[in-house]
Amino acid sequence: MLKSPTIRARHGVAIFKNSTVRAWSAWAHRQTVLINELRLDLSALRVRQFVLHRMSDHLFVGSAQPG
Repeated sequence: MLKSPTIRARHGVAIFKNSTVRAWSAWAHRQTVLINELRLDLSALRVRQFVLHRMSDHLFVGSAQPG
């Protein structure tokens, strides 16, 4: 279990309650790969929304997604 919420977005509480350190670490690695390979600019709102959607897919596959 995580020690505290990892992000402030609405998904933060769901991630905190339902994810493991291992799952979060795997996502952190995957996120880095996505950002680097796709050369994403996180200053753009649409890009941040894309990454958040991918995070939800990664962490909540097979379960109800938050929000």
